[in-house]
Amino acid sequence: MLYQTLHDAILKGDFKIVSMLACEETVNYTDSDGRTAIHIASIKGHIKILQMLIERRANTFEMDGNNNTPLHVAVLNGNVAIVELLLKIPHLPIKAKNK
Repeated sequence: MLYQTLHDAILKGDFKIVSMLACEETVNYTDSDGRTAIHIASIKGHIKILQMLIERRANTFEMDGNNNTPLHVAVLNGNVAIVELLLKIPHLPIKAKNK
């Protein structure tokens, strides 16, 4: 599946492949854990990929299977630069509760 290839490229930090696959139709597909491309980038700390996904309309409010937003997973993984970037997004649900 295309979303799996996109997620794999994000996991590897392969900006070139991500840039070819990430589009408005693919950036919000979820994996079996409910994670989207932006969750994966936030977990791995790939800030340039995250910026591109946001530009391509990735849903920054999406919750995964544990009700984690991209902000939650960035905090949980200690990715300070990702947290700082996400906090610049207007109306980001910073009070969203996870499990």
